[in-house]
Amino acid sequence: MVITQTTVTRDVKVAKRRLQQDSRGAIRDVQDALVELITNADDAYQRMLKSERPKICRIEIEVERRRGEPTLVRVRDFAQGLTRDDMDKKIGEVGDRVSGMESGQAVRGTNSRGAKDIQALGTVTFESISTEDGQFHQCTLSAWKLKLPPTETPSAARRKSLGITDGSGTRVTLRVGPRHPIPQHENLLEQLRKLVPLRDILIDPSRELILIDTNQGRRDTLAPPQFDAHERVKRGFDVPGYPDATAKIIIKRATKQFLDEQPRFRLGGILVKSKHAVHESTYFDERLSSDPHAAWFVGRLKCDYIDQLWNEFDEAISADRDPPENNPEPVIDPQRKAGLVREHPFVKALYGEALKLLRPLVEEERKRAESDREKIEDSATRRKLNQLEKLASQFLRDETSSEEELRDQNATDSSSQLREKGYTLNPPFLKLVAGCSARYWLNINTRVFQEVREGDSVQVTRLTRDISVHPNIMELEPHPKMPDVLRAQWNVTGESRTEATGLVAAVGPIRSETTLEVLGDEKERYKHITRLEFSNARYMVKTDGSRKPIKVLCPLNMAPEGGLLTVNVADRKFRLKGETRLVPKAESGVAIAKFGVCSKSEGVIATIKASFGEQVAEAQLMGKDPPGVGIKIKLEDIDLTSQRSQWVGNVLEIAARHPSIRRYLGPKSEEFPGQRHKHFRLLLAEVVADAVVRKALSSFERNGEYDDEVRDWDFYYSQYHRMMSKFLPGAHKLQLPEP
Repeated sequence: MVITQTTVTRDVKVAKRRLQQDSRGAIRDVQDALVELITNADDAYQRMLKSERPKICRIEIEVERRRGEPTLVRVRDFAQGLTRDDMDKKIGEVGDRVSGMESGQAVRGTNSRGAKDIQALGTVTFESISTEDGQFHQCTLSAWKLKLPPTETPSAARRKSLGITDGSGTRVTLRVGPRHPIPQHENLLEQLRKLVPLRDILIDPSRELILIDTNQGRRDTLAPPQFDAHERVKRGFDVPGYPDATAKIIIKRATKQFLDEQPRFRLGGILVKSKHAVHESTYFDERLSSDPHAAWFVGRLKCDYIDQLWNEFDEAISADRDPPENNPEPVIDPQRKAGLVREHPFVKALYGEALKLLRPLVEEERKRAESDREKIEDSATRRKLNQLEKLASQFLRDETSSEEELRDQNATDSSSQLREKGYTLNPPFLKLVAGCSARYWLNINTRVFQEVREGDSVQVTRLTRDISVHPNIMELEPHPKMPDVLRAQWNVTGESRTEATGLVAAVGPIRSETTLEVLGDEKERYKHITRLEFSNARYMVKTDGSRKPIKVLCPLNMAPEGGLLTVNVADRKFRLKGETRLVPKAESGVAIAKFGVCSKSEGVIATIKASFGEQVAEAQLMGKDPPGVGIKIKLEDIDLTSQRSQWVGNVLEIAARHPSIRRYLGPKSEEFPGQRHKHFRLLLAEVVADAVVRKALSSFERNGEYDDEVRDWDFYYSQYHRMMSKFLPGAHKLQLPEP
């Protein structure tokens, strides 16, 4: 009997596990959740007709802490409310274009995800009285399951419990478990005032945000941050390459510097805004983000065209069309963590124009500061600082090399997950060619799982026969690089092609699952290569002269015999190393060119272009000093307010005007005689040690070893004190040699 099959075309199904992973990535803590809920409430007011909006659009944030139970976080608005059909569509479906931006409304919502992603912290309940039918509607969302109870007529008791005594409105309640700590009232009040996405809502005179602590009976209105600043630039400009795009920028100089700010709580910098949403606060260039001379400036960059680009890309994807070349990807980070997508050609053009206006102001501040400084160091102090520079350089090189070795071994490990969840199973997803093997590992934080001990057996179970596991039982052993961490390792081999399989690792109370795809051959790994392209969009090139590997890929049918690539770099401070020849790889279905780039110039950014026939590919190169290279330490006549020192690139500036340093230096009229005394020299060793260790830690944060916001202070300070114990004795010995 012959079975006749027909071709089937359908949308790819999305597993619930993928939704859960994405939501955890988007919502890390209660601050993220509150941004989504508050901006959703603000959008609800925006969607109302102006004639129907209340004069003051109130949004209430309520926190009820309960001993031994999840904390309840509620956000309440008094807009038009949601019907049962609204809840079914807007909350029960993911990714539809229902926010209003698709029709040109000035709202923040884009992906129809934010209100749903907050379930990463706990169960979410939506309760609403709608203007459309006057009825009470509710739904609950937990683990990506939607529950919609029947509609009912709102009673007086129901309205009282909702806090919506008349009219319409919506209350969202989030049950937050102990794994996600919530700041105390004063701290939460201050954090909400500083959150970048809420900045415009707070300054809008028609909006009123109120934070309520039900346990203390406190009710505080959120006021926007206040600071003095005078205008330096106010200008409109066209965005190159986008004829219909215009932007307006205002840059002001504040009367104080905004130093050491976390990006999402940044008061300094330039707010980037589209029609209604604030996307980020930025200095447009990573180097300016850590430049204290840029920290004087605040302002805003407004460009409505951002929303148009988002809708244009969204419409193309919805209609299964290729997006245009000048809008090849979402212009806004879908998870709203990075603001605008830096690799997007429009963002490059927009930020490039903005930098032309900001950078001269920063350089002006730098020159003014340098001209105002008095020389403090005498020859003896300079010799001591030279010795400390060498010690710091060697220390940073040693720490960085050991950390990079660890990252290379555990490339996909997440230290934040290891601290907060207590374990990691890696890699979380892998594409494996049939017949090939890959290494997997389970890391367990014994400070979280104290019942798990060295020697306990880990059992690994495969989900299908498409893979094999060797061994499938192994004992936990101490991690060679990470204190308080136990590790188990094993190999997985692809046996037969499958789109989805996985494995489960279990030990004690821990049961963790990871997924993988087994490819039939190497060609499947590169099937997405349809044109000449670099393997990465951006390459960081160390300025110590070492070779940065570069890979260019080309479909085999475009280069069946291979051939020589034409490669050009826009800046001569980068040099090519090796032959730029495409080598055909029949087993992979592509031709691959492997060569290198080196540089000795920090901070240089250039475009690298590769061409073959009519095909052209581009990527970005950035020269970056590795920690420890070119370290300079200067005792400067500056005041950094609460800070004793600051890093400007690899130059450590020590603030001689800080009260704790000034008292030991002595008077300027006597040429700062205190610098020759042992008290000052030992203080100098302490200040330098603290700054060098902080630089080492911040380097690991940028490379993904620690979060931008370290929640586990015990872990952070254990690393801090470990490094201080390593560096400080040598610094003391240099400043005050033993007799």
